[in-house]
Amino acid sequence: MIKTFAADPVFLGIECGATRTRALITGTGANVVAQIEAGPANLKLVNNRQLVTHFRHLGKGVPEPDAIGNGLAGLRTYADRQRVIDAASAVWPWSCWVAVSDLELALAADGLGSNLNGQDMVRILVLGGTG
Repeated sequence: MIKTFAADPVFLGIECGATRTRALITGTGANVVAQIEAGPANLKLVNNRQLVTHFRHLGKGVPEPDAIGNGLAGLRTYADRQRVIDAASAVWPWSCWVAVSDLELALAADGLGSNLNGQDMVRILVLGGTG
C-alpha cells in the first residue's frame, strides 16, 4: 500500500523485518512524501529472487530515489550485505545504496535523540520480533 503526501521523492528508507516491511520516501526537507507497507523480508528467509521481487513491489509507482538506506533483519555478514546491494541494484540501478542490519539501524536511530532540557537522558534499546 502506498500513501502519497507530496511531490517527487528524493530519499527512500526501508526497514525489512520478519513480520513486515515499512518504507518512507522523503524529500530534501525531510518531509514525508509517501509511506509504503509490505510483507516480511528477513534476509535469512528469502532467496535472491524473492528479495528482488520484494524491492520491485516497494518501488512500484515510485521514481528512482537519489539514495536508499535499508535495515534488514537477518543481515549479518559482508556476503549478506552484498546480496541486498545486488538485489537493490536490479531495481534501482542509479541510486546510492546503504544496507545494514536491523540492530545497526536501531543503534543509529538512538543517536538521533536529544537531551531533555540539557539533561542527559537514559536510553534503553529493546528489540523484539518474531525471529
